[in-house]
Amino acid sequence: MWFAGLYIFFGYSGAQTILSNPKYQAQKMLDIFYKMQPPARDAENSWILLEGFFVTGLFMAIALNLVNSKLSGHWLKKGLILACTAWMLVIPWFEFYLPYNLMREPILLVLFECVLWFGVMLLVGFSASFTLNFKVKASKMAQ
Repeated sequence: MWFAGLYIFFGYSGAQTILSNPKYQAQKMLDIFYKMQPPARDAENSWILLEGFFVTGLFMAIALNLVNSKLSGHWLKKGLILACTAWMLVIPWFEFYLPYNLMREPILLVLFECVLWFGVMLLVGFSASFTLNFKVKASKMAQ
């Protein structure tokens, strides 16, 4: 779901065209992807992103499973709590430190990315909660 969320919220939505537009994006960020040497690791090894998604997803699945076992309520409520928790623990620091601080992205793009990441985390949280908690009641199946 992590990869699917990135594709939907950053790629398919068209957001990446805004984020990579020189009219809005910091030149330093663009130079990292297009001019600076050595290039990003994924330019040399296309599998590295999938490997990173797998490892990150594995850690996130373990954490979500631990948190989920302490929650009560409907799977949608649990999914929202899982999503919000994941977002609050990761995204504000990441967006502050790397895009805003190191890459000098404009604050509006940083905030836009925070919203996109919230969509990704909602997809991850709801899908994890659905997988862990959704059960069909036996009485409804018998009818």
